[in-house]
Amino acid sequence: MAEVQIICDGSSSLRNGKWQAACAALVLSEDKNFEILAVPLGEATNNQAEIIALCIGLERLESSCSVRVYSDSQYVVETMKGRFRKRANFDLWERLEVASKRHNVEYIWIPRNSEPLQKAVDYLAKQVAELQQVSPQIIAKTEDKVLKALNENR
Repeated sequence: MAEVQIICDGSSSLRNGKWQAACAALVLSEDKNFEILAVPLGEATNNQAEIIALCIGLERLESSCSVRVYSDSQYVVETMKGRFRKRANFDLWERLEVASKRHNVEYIWIPRNSEPLQKAVDYLAKQVAELQQVSPQIIAKTEDKVLKALNENR
C-alpha cells in the first residue's frame, strides 16, 4: 500500500459583507512527487473550507493508500478521530467519510504556520479565497514554497 501525506487547509474571510472561502491541499507521495490542489468555494465558513480541503486531497487518490493527514483544524482532526461530535455540515462529513473509506488514514493536528509545507498550503488557500480563482501565478509561487520546504528537509 502506497504511503501518502496530505497537508490541507481552508480559508474563509469576510469581504464586502460576504464570506469568501477556498480550500487547498498538498498531496505528497513517498518519493516526494506532489500535487497541489485548490478550489474557490464562494460563500462558505472556515469549518466548511477545512472539511472540503481534506476531501479534495483524499478524492484525488486513485488507489487505496496509507495516508497521514496534517491539518491545523482541530475541528476536522478531532471529529475524524471520534473525539468531537458532528453538529453541522453533515453533507460535508458524509463526503469526507466516503473519501476516506478505502484508505488507512491517520489524522494529525499541527499548529497553524508551524511547518513550512503547511505554510505553503495556508498561503494557497488564502490567496484563492481572496481572488476566488486559482491562478497559474499562485500555483507557481506555492510550488516554489513546497520545493523549498522539501529541499530543506533533505
